[in-house]
Amino acid sequence: MGEVTIPTLSALPAKPKRIIMHWTGGGPRASEFERAHYHYLFQQDGRVVAGVPVARNMRKVVEGVPYAAHTRGLNSFSVGVSFCGMLDAVQGGSFGPHPLTQTQVQTGLLFIAELCREWRLPANEDTLFTHAEAERLHGVKQEHKWDIDALPFMRDASPAEIGNWMRMTVGHAL
Repeated sequence: MGEVTIPTLSALPAKPKRIIMHWTGGGPRASEFERAHYHYLFQQDGRVVAGVPVARNMRKVVEGVPYAAHTRGLNSFSVGVSFCGMLDAVQGGSFGPHPLTQTQVQTGLLFIAELCREWRLPANEDTLFTHAEAERLHGVKQEHKWDIDALPFMRDASPAEIGNWMRMTVGHAL
């Protein structure tokens, strides 16, 4: 697989409104199934993998027309990025056999900063948030989603602190 490219604003049918961060709930590498649900995936080996073309979500999405279905009620004009891992993770318990790593997350956040820079998106709660924050911050109901409310290398941080740390890290890289 070659280098992952970021489409310019002029190459997209509309400007992205937001980037939503996830984890796959799978293994350390992106599966074909996972690639069909996100635009970019961050593997534990440090590689960024392309999924569904971003342009497919830069419209009001409708069933039957292909797009990346990553966040219920927020797929239109959204870019879904996902960190590979967290298979068999239990909320409040084990992070499973493939927990997210600090290097993986920091590398992914630097790539997200590139997306924000290219598309002129600030790193704030309206434009950059986790899947779990879709409901907490934006009132869009999600079912049993706690990605990314916990990180193995920030065990004592609250969900709000993790979301804020991710946005701050991206913001400092802009």
